Amino acid sequence: MDILISIISFIFIMTIIVFVHEYGHYLFAKICNVKIEIFSIGFGMPLKNFTDRKGTNWRICLIPMGGYVKLLGDCTKEEADKLSDEEKKYSLYHKHPLQKILIAFGGPLANFVMAFLLLIFMYSISGKMIASSEISEVIKDSPAYVAGIKPGDIVLEVSGHNIENFNDIKNSLFTNLGEEIIFKIQRDFKEIDVKIIPQMLTVKNILGVERKLPEIGIKSEKLFMKTYNFTESVILSISTISTMIKQTLVVLWQMINRLRGVENLSGPIGIAKASLYFIKSGFMSIIWFVVMISVNIGFFNLLPIPILDGGRIFNSLIELAFGNNFADKFAKYSSKLGMALLFMLFIFASYNDIKIILG
Repeated sequence: MDILISIISFIFIMTIIVFVHEYGHYLFAKICNVKIEIFSIGFGMPLKNFTDRKGTNWRICLIPMGGYVKLLGDCTKEEADKLSDEEKKYSLYHKHPLQKILIAFGGPLANFVMAFLLLIFMYSISGKMIASSEISEVIKDSPAYVAGIKPGDIVLEVSGHNIENFNDIKNSLFTNLGEEIIFKIQRDFKEIDVKIIPQMLTVKNILGVERKLPEIGIKSEKLFMKTYNFTESVILSISTISTMIKQTLVVLWQMINRLRGVENLSGPIGIAKASLYFIKSGFMSIIWFVVMISVNIGFFNLLPIPILDGGRIFNSLIELAFGNNFADKFAKYSSKLGMALLFMLFIFASYNDIKIILG
């Protein structure tokens, strides 16, 4: 039953997120006067479809994984040249590179806007459970204990970043790989600087993935529910999305530099497994899960990998700088590389998921 719930919830959540992403492309294509031929949720044989008065065929297909928007003129130069003069007015290929960039960016932008609005709703309605930055316990022989941190100390800054609550401390440590950090502490109304080297501990997340995370051995037991008005919710939502993107960028860079292992990558199976955890945790947990997936899909699609939105944006920038002919040649050869890279990434992430499931 849990497996069935995981699959159904995963498909439902991903369908919403994919629809929003593709609708972003659809909306900006309409703004740029590009004809949308197909708007599909899923792949394969259409289960349900209809054509609107603008000529767009809307589809729900058999395989509920992903989706796409097919635009007139999203093709090679040879195919674009065969279009009639009337069709070229509504062809993506014949639009200005800046318009192509706008259309490609529309999908990730829609994901970020969706996450932003959901966070505003979440913070405005339920607020946020926050732990104080005052330390209530220091674990014996931990890095914080060795550095001289004491219960009652209040963390003001970590490496120059202001700390307002305990979660800020965790966020400041998240991308650390055991390097020295300077904590500014308030103790007996005095401010002191303490140098701490985090200890890398192996822990399992909700997917069962083992990760090495920096720990310094402190706890805070002073919890309080903080509520936010609309303006505060907007500011906090922007900050939350910015933090997610920043942490993802740093972790990605650490993987490229082999400072962090790629065994942390999860694929569709791992995400489906996580969906069950969040569904069982309540409505606001589901909202948070949708926010995380939406931000990650938006970010991932902006990577400059051919066939992704970021790759299309990069190709349009090449067209803007060097002209259509050079951009066509670049796209022709780079698309195969991009497809191979994504395929290997999918296989590797799925392998990680299966390895975890098999124990």
